[in-house]
Amino acid sequence: MKTITATIILFAVAMGTHAQLTTNEPAHWQYKLTRFDGKIDSSVPTSSDTCSTPEVETIGTSHEDKETTPGHECDLKWEFIGRNKDKDVYHFTFTRMTKSGSSDRTTTFKDIQFDGKQVVVFEDALHTVVMKTPEPEDLKTAGQTQ
Repeated sequence: MKTITATIILFAVAMGTHAQLTTNEPAHWQYKLTRFDGKIDSSVPTSSDTCSTPEVETIGTSHEDKETTPGHECDLKWEFIGRNKDKDVYHFTFTRMTKSGSSDRTTTFKDIQFDGKQVVVFEDALHTVVMKTPEPEDLKTAGQTQ
């Protein structure tokens, strides 16, 4: 019974978020998405993807980042789903190992409202995914200007 009640509450909250979405506008914020092995800044980032320009991120624009290194396998997918006032809304799906050396995997879904401030998208003992505004040196590396 508790599971059914919790599911209904989560569904209502999720529907409330989507009800406020504007879907006819491109993304507002440029972002850098970084995946770490372990905690934030505990090791060298394993990957990062900087959006070229916010105007390119339109409804349905999706991305994927896979890690195939043994012991760190994961699959991160994200999609721009709209804007909520001044925040860009992304839907994330993260499939990953549950513990080192195990073949067990878990999948987590999460909607993030990004307003340019750093947000931890996912975090567990093996993986951390962070979304933030790119630094000027990130843009230079990618051949972009602010």
